[in-house]
Amino acid sequence: DDAYQHCLELQEQTGATFIHAFDDPDVIAGQGTLGLEMLSDLPDADALVVPIGGGGLIAGIAIAARALRPDITIIGVQAAGAASCSASLAAGEPATLPTIATVADGIAVKRPGALTFALIQKLVDDVVLVSEEAIIGAVLFLMERNKMLVEGAGAAGVAALLSGTITLPGKKVLVPLTGGNIDINLVSRFIEHGLAAAGRYFVIHTRLNDRPGELMRLLGIISDMRINVIDVRHQRISSYLPIMQREETITLETRDRAQCEQLLLRLREAGYAVEEAQSPT
Repeated sequence: DDAYQHCLELQEQTGATFIHAFDDPDVIAGQGTLGLEMLSDLPDADALVVPIGGGGLIAGIAIAARALRPDITIIGVQAAGAASCSASLAAGEPATLPTIATVADGIAVKRPGALTFALIQKLVDDVVLVSEEAIIGAVLFLMERNKMLVEGAGAAGVAALLSGTITLPGKKVLVPLTGGNIDINLVSRFIEHGLAAAGRYFVIHTRLNDRPGELMRLLGIISDMRINVIDVRHQRISSYLPIMQREETITLETRDRAQCEQLLLRLREAGYAVEEAQSPT
């Protein structure tokens, strides 16, 4: 939105021709060719699930898809933190959100286009919202299972399906992965956050007597469960720690959430006062 305003200022200053990123009939028509390509690959598809930012992509795809398959289901997906199209549909006219916040910056738009909104109203069956967790999970799923690096906006459609926001059992569904423009530092944060959310990073706090062998005994239980230790941090000096005790913060690499719960149970049965800590991510 800020870039759009700056473009208008540059146009006024220089007399350049401004081409809107999504609210332009030629841009919409060009993006609609993706719909033609998708349906040429799977002519008997039952549904299309398409990310929405300003609405140009889904508007173009919807025009093409309705021309070829009038009965096909078309569902748009927005990030819950940037749900301008959803809010506009509820209001019955294009609405501007005061603020937006999402990791899916490619669809982070405060207001849909006038042309695109009218087409979405007419041609799209539904618009749903997905959480940040669902988007991050979809990015990681595509990376891990399909070896594809897809940005948050591009993975929004997959996020809606994986999270159960959209359920189309037994249907043939087309979902465009609309970009891979993601900063490598953000990829790292996505990985860490996603693994923690899935129970594959696990951080615990416990107290040990400050004497030789105590940490080894604790780590023996963890090792027996075939859990990998990533990091161990010790805290000996604190006003709240009894003398001759130390606090351990241990970061672990676990299989899933169930294994995390099993570990807590095993440690407590062994006499440790152990609690789950907030992930370092």
